[in-house]
Amino acid sequence: MDQIHETEYYCNKGHHYLEEGLFKRALINFREALNTVGENPREVLPLLLNMVQVYYLLGNYEMCENTLVKAMSMSERICRNNPSIDDKRTLSVIYNFLSAIYEVTWRDQLAIQLYTQDFQIAKDIVDRRGNREDLYDLAVSYNNLAGVCINAFLMVRHQVSKEPLAYYEKSIKILKQLDDTDERIKHALAVNYEKIGAVYEMLKEDADVYYKQALSCRLACNKQDLVSINHLLKVLHQEPVEGVDEWQIERMMGEKRAGGLYKL
Repeated sequence: MDQIHETEYYCNKGHHYLEEGLFKRALINFREALNTVGENPREVLPLLLNMVQVYYLLGNYEMCENTLVKAMSMSERICRNNPSIDDKRTLSVIYNFLSAIYEVTWRDQLAIQLYTQDFQIAKDIVDRRGNREDLYDLAVSYNNLAGVCINAFLMVRHQVSKEPLAYYEKSIKILKQLDDTDERIKHALAVNYEKIGAVYEMLKEDADVYYKQALSCRLACNKQDLVSINHLLKVLHQEPVEGVDEWQIERMMGEKRAGGLYKL
C-alpha cells in the first residue's frame, strides 16, 4: 500500500469510529494516519485537526490546546508567504477552535484576541471569494465574537451589555441568505436566537420572541436535539417532550459557556 492510500485508509477508519462515538479508536487511527505522512504542513494540518476534534469530544482540553497551538504555528508559517484562500481558511478554523478552548477554560482575553483574528480572516475571505461556505464561516465568526464579548462584560464589569447583540444580528442576517434546508444553518440560527434571548432574560426584558424563534429552528431540524428543545420549552413555560431527563435540561440551563459555533 502506497503512502497516500495508507493515509486515506487510517483516516477513513478514524472518521468511521468518530461517527460511531468510539473516540479512542478514532484517535488511534488518526495518529496512525499522521505517522504515514512526512513533514509537509499542508498534509499534517488536516490530520492534527482530526485529532483536535477527538480530544475535544473526550474532554481533554489540555491535549486539544497543545495540538491546536502546534497546528497554529504551522498554519501561521504557511500564511506568511503568499497563502491561498484555503490556507487562510485553515488558519481561521484553528483560531476559531483554539478560541473556544480558551473560552471554556475562562481565558476570555485570549479568546477575544483569536476570535478577532478569526473574524478578520473570515471577512477577508468573503471579500476575496464569498462562496456559501465562506459566508457561513463569517456568520460563525460574528456569533462567537458576540458570545465571548458578553462573557468578558460579565467577568470584568459584572454586568450584561447589549453591545455585542449587533454581532448576533449580523450573523442571523448572513445565515438567512443561505439555504435554510441545511441542518447547520438551522442549528446556527437557533444558537443565535438562544443567545440573544439569554441576554434579554439576564436584563429581565422580554426574551420570549427570540426563544420562540430558536425553538422553531430546532423543531425544523431533521435530527432534533431534544435537550435543547426541552430547555427552550421550559423557559417558555411549555410542556416538555418525552425522552429527556430533567438533569440534562437543568445542566443546559445552568451552563454559562456552552453553545458556540465551530468551523471544524
